[in-house]
Amino acid sequence: APSHFKALRQLRRIHARREEWSTVLEIAQLEEAIPMPDYERAAALAELGETWRTQLGDVAQAVACFERALALDADQIDALSGLARTREDQQRHAEAAELWQAVVDRQRGPDRAAALVRLGRLLGGVLQEPERASECYRRALTDDPRSRDAVEALVQHAERTSQWPLLADLLERRFDLSAGARSRTEIALPAARVPVDHLGNPAHARLWLDRARQ
Repeated sequence: APSHFKALRQLRRIHARREEWSTVLEIAQLEEAIPMPDYERAAALAELGETWRTQLGDVAQAVACFERALALDADQIDALSGLARTREDQQRHAEAAELWQAVVDRQRGPDRAAALVRLGRLLGGVLQEPERASECYRRALTDDPRSRDAVEALVQHAERTSQWPLLADLLERRFDLSAGARSRTEIALPAARVPVDHLGNPAHARLWLDRARQ
């Protein structure tokens, strides 16, 4: 009955919050024996895979859970993202990128922005595809204009590729998203170097120094 597997899931989550992992695994075995829709079983397997990955440190068990979940429901987001993180941990970067792309294709808004940043970091790093990485970061900011992760990733990308006008714009956005006087000062002081060193605009540098003193 639906109430049975939902009650077991709630019980498993309670014990997970208490970090009682042997009990969590016992409840998961009980869940296996109860009939439930494929999408519900896929969700339960994705949660269990994350427990194996993050709490119990068993990569093989985590992968098995994620892959079983995806065999039941190819759109199971938590299984896709969990398997993507696992492949990153295993240094299987090309596979991880394919999985993050699958997450991106299935989401919208801030959730997609987070996946785009993860994909962009892989493309801009070990996979050496900086243009695709830049496009990921731009799309992430479109999905979530207040994504600090996307701004930081684009700042680093602009610095590496010497895109100084873009960097100047991004530093403005970084400043706007920051909170607290100390944080803003830490952003404003190095930002003042960009218009002087790369853009020939000392007036803009003075604006940054004024901000640092505020």
